Amino acid sequence: MKRWLGLAWSRMAKAPLRSGATILGVGAIAALACAALHLAAAGRHLAAAQPGEPLITMQAGRICPSTSHLPMSARDTIAAVPGVASVSAQQVAVSDCKVSTTATTFRGVNGQDFWNQHGARIRVLAGTPTALATQPGAALVGEQVARSRQLALGDSFESAGITVTVAAIIDGERMQDRASVWVDHATLEQALPALRDTATLFEIQGAVGQDPEQLAERIDAALGGLAHTAPFSATAARVTGSLAASLQSGGTLALAAAIAGILLLANAALLSLRSAGRDLTVLRAIGHPRSVLAGVASIEGGLLGLLGGAGGALLAGVLVHCAATVISTEGISVGIELMPGLVATVGVAAALCGLLATLVPAWWAARGDLHRALGASA
Repeated sequence: MKRWLGLAWSRMAKAPLRSGATILGVGAIAALACAALHLAAAGRHLAAAQPGEPLITMQAGRICPSTSHLPMSARDTIAAVPGVASVSAQQVAVSDCKVSTTATTFRGVNGQDFWNQHGARIRVLAGTPTALATQPGAALVGEQVARSRQLALGDSFESAGITVTVAAIIDGERMQDRASVWVDHATLEQALPALRDTATLFEIQGAVGQDPEQLAERIDAALGGLAHTAPFSATAARVTGSLAASLQSGGTLALAAAIAGILLLANAALLSLRSAGRDLTVLRAIGHPRSVLAGVASIEGGLLGLLGGAGGALLAGVLVHCAATVISTEGISVGIELMPGLVATVGVAAALCGLLATLVPAWWAARGDLHRALGASA
């Protein structure tokens, strides 16, 4: 095998322009496929139901959270419903309800109770989280937002008419934790007086063993038809609609990219084998079997695929991580997060595509007539 690799590498080195062009082409295709698969993974995560996900209560007939207005007093009504373990009132303000990569989602919560209600899933990366309840204008910024906006502790920024100061940077189990800016009710109400004494939505955790659908029906009945309650995944699917479907179509784009890569590598193999008559003649003349000749040519394709695929996938991974893109629509955010396993998969897949793409041309060339090859190379 080591000898085969040496022969394949020497053949690539004899045609640096062709090899380099093929590697760059495969790299571009692999980068596109890797980015598309990250989008598809984000779309699936957005639409998938998660174990233990909360119920979301919004005003009936409303889709965009910023248009939902429920009386804050409804919190006590919901808390009294049998089967409800905890209730958190949230005020949601967004700088843009349309699909956007620059919109900021603010979530107003009770600063005193925030850690009791959400602390189990929140991890503080830096800063003073208690400032949410004690410091006016303080904000807990999700790490995805902090990276995308290049925010550091102590920085102040403004969006949608709301000015806040970064008191802490947090991570969390849910994408909405990482892709939102959390502030106290008072901070949000001072900037947006229309939100005073109202809640955009209520986040509800049911008791252990409680059926979510039955609990949602009881909550809606208790509120007299004023609100609609559903699991978060169902609410996100209803709100985001075509966005989740568009993100998930990234899998189709990645498949198209893979086909394009195979065709590119097959074409490169044909060009390489067409100019390799003398090399094959020498190898055949000194007694190498056809399987060796086919193996050398196939390994060359695999090396081209591996080099291009690994380079393109790594480049896409770096861009995904550094960009920290957050796509928001109607107050629901989805972050495009780096998945190292996906990057490695794309690199390995590119190498396998290189082997498969060159296997047939290599075997066809290895079965050529020796005397004809000698005449052609003379």
